[in-house]
Amino acid sequence: MSKKQLRADIEAKLSTALGEYSKDISDKKFKKHIKKAAKILGDGLAKPAEKKAAAPKKETAAKKEAAPVKKSSGSKKAAAPKKAKAPAKKAAPKKVKKAPAKKVVADKQAG
Repeated sequence: MSKKQLRADIEAKLSTALGEYSKDISDKKFKKHIKKAAKILGDGLAKPAEKKAAAPKKETAAKKEAAPVKKSSGSKKAAAPKKAKAPAKKAAPKKVKKAPAKKVVADKQAG
């Protein structure tokens, strides 16, 4: 099943399942939203099928043995081992400013 066929099928199912909501919004907007939802769902469903078909076949033992073996020359120096990275410093916690307290004027409230 192609992506277009899959999207069309999803659009049909969504529009029938959510048909009662088309009364709340315009028909044009409803179709646009259904189309977007079908595209997102269709892309998610189509990708796993493509990955399975494109998976490379495993090499047989005969092919592995027939592969040429590289010989290393002794004239090259061995690479120095890499140093371990220092752990990243943690950011200092942000200081939160407190809101100033509201001033209450007793004279205005009493009068």
